[in-house]
Amino acid sequence: MKKTVKFKTKINTTAILAVLAFSAFIALFNETILNIALNILMNEMNAAIGSSLFIGIMSASQQKALNNSVSTQTAVAAGFSAAVLALAGFVLVGFCLSFTLGFKNEKLSFNLSHKNTKNNRLS
Repeated sequence: MKKTVKFKTKINTTAILAVLAFSAFIALFNETILNIALNILMNEMNAAIGSSLFIGIMSASQQKALNNSVSTQTAVAAGFSAAVLALAGFVLVGFCLSFTLGFKNEKLSFNLSHKNTKNNRLS
């Protein structure tokens, strides 16, 4: 006669669901989804950060001008000018970086040895 051993084990359904949810989350970020989703996410984050940064610069400069007891129109103009100046700085840095990083791997080389010119001569 065989004895059957009964174990009293409780299945943790929460842990199983957590593992399934985590694996679904990992499967969501495969290579094709990452290329699309991260690009869209970064565009939205850049738009949110950029506008809030410039509004912050503009309002801080406007408040500083208002504390120096100037008119409201002059304070708004000072804030706008500070925001545009910061924007021009970012554009200049990005422009310089684009040239620096664009020409980093590209080297100009000219092979004008005697053999190359002799073989390429028209007869």
